[in-house]
Amino acid sequence: MKYLGLVLCINLMVIAYVWQNIEVMRLRMQIRDTRLAQLDLMQENDHIRYEIERRRTMKAVESYARDNGLRRWKPGDIEVIVIPEMKGKNK
Repeated sequence: MKYLGLVLCINLMVIAYVWQNIEVMRLRMQIRDTRLAQLDLMQENDHIRYEIERRRTMKAVESYARDNGLRRWKPGDIEVIVIPEMKGKNK
């Protein structure tokens, strides 16, 4: 009976040590999963940026316009609007 306290303390220390190792492994797995998710998101972001840049090229714009029934613009399609400067008014 006099060793019961000592045995309980040793058992508690072993449980705390095992619990600590379990938590460390759980955190490592969570960090690994988070890194993998980050890599996936970075690759998806790179792909989206590539698509945006690819669609901004004049060739892609012309192809889109041609596929949707639009025609090439001509110089006569552009109008220039001149706004006269107002005299006597502060800008």
